[in-house]
Amino acid sequence: AGWRPPVVAVSSLEGTGLDSLWETIEEHRRVMQSSGELEKRRRAQLLRWMHALVEEELRRGFRAHPAVAALLPELEARVLAGQEPPTLAATRLLRAFRDAV
Repeated sequence: AGWRPPVVAVSSLEGTGLDSLWETIEEHRRVMQSSGELEKRRRAQLLRWMHALVEEELRRGFRAHPAVAALLPELEARVLAGQEPPTLAATRLLRAFRDAV
């Protein structure tokens, strides 16, 4: 956004620099708003939030599904024992989930 953060000295012991820091924060916000960068970041944040919510619900539903819950401990043990590659175990879990849905 063309913003280069300045170094602002602030001291809580001496009570100095807070006004300058606040002015810098406000200037940053003005620059971000006027360039459109703030809106761009907010929109990207909304999409990330939406995707995170969907992914979390899918993950929860997947793990809670009876077919997956029944198969998961066995496949985890097989992967850890080197008896099955993670890719095959994942494929089997996904297939069990899809076939039961």
